[in-house]
Amino acid sequence: TVSLGYVSTGDGTTGAPDLALGTGLVTVTGKVYTPAVAQIGATAINFGIVHVGDSIAPVALNVSNVAPTTVLNDTLQASFGAVSGPFGGTGSIAGLVAGGTDGASMQIGLDTSSAGIFDGSGSVSLASHNDDMADLVLSPASLNLSVQVNNYANPVFVKTAGAGSLSGSGDTFTLDLGDLILGSGLTTTSLGVLNDVFGPADLVEGTFDLSGVNDFALSGFGPFTGLGAGDLFAGLLASFAATSLGSFDDTIVLSALAYNASGYEQALTVTLLLHADVLQQAVPEPPVIVLLLAALAMLGYALRRRSRVHPR
Repeated sequence: TVSLGYVSTGDGTTGAPDLALGTGLVTVTGKVYTPAVAQIGATAINFGIVHVGDSIAPVALNVSNVAPTTVLNDTLQASFGAVSGPFGGTGSIAGLVAGGTDGASMQIGLDTSSAGIFDGSGSVSLASHNDDMADLVLSPASLNLSVQVNNYANPVFVKTAGAGSLSGSGDTFTLDLGDLILGSGLTTTSLGVLNDVFGPADLVEGTFDLSGVNDFALSGFGPFTGLGAGDLFAGLLASFAATSLGSFDDTIVLSALAYNASGYEQALTVTLLLHADVLQQAVPEPPVIVLLLAALAMLGYALRRRSRVHPR
């Protein structure tokens, strides 16, 4: 309130002395708001290492209004601006009072449909609000977003050189040397284990169980580790000597472990079947020309006999 004193004066007119006319009160009103002060709990969000196709829970932003509590306070409003990369922002906040925190309404999600190492960014638009004034725009908050989306490892057997054919997929492969002739000597095939996937991907380590091998001679089948996307563990030799007749089958089992730096591990088993048939060398068929000459000789002999029995 403002107190006013009323005076009637002749100053400048009649020159009469001032005459007090009493007092009055004027009521003055106004509002002074304390603006909101925004604070984002974590502006660097790293989703770590995940896999293609994984369903990843979104990460919530922790948004606070850290303004001191006074007689009149603005509330805080927050919403997402642009968000880049495989990341996306959902949700908003309105009416966050001074001293309040919202750790659920605004979330950063992740699209895992493609493998890659991604660094993205985002922004949070902020404003201080009350019902009597236009909103006060606050400085936006910047977000740094990152993730590594891996393909799952895929260890497979491959043939790199030598005899036979390699077939199969998934967790079972067959090396077939086909038909070998008894006594034909040593037949050798070079093999390898390939992490058959594009990067980034999980790594593979493994050991071979050779207890099912009796007929083939093997070398190079030692343990390995750190096999990355597209990497080949080579130098695996499988040899077979055709020293006896029969059908021969051996089995190699690869016990593998896929892993990455996040602590993820997955046990995998891949089986390689080895096969060979040893046959006796067949007696060669007489050439066609030999058969034709023999037939002509027999025909000539028959004609000569007929000539002697039935002289002209």
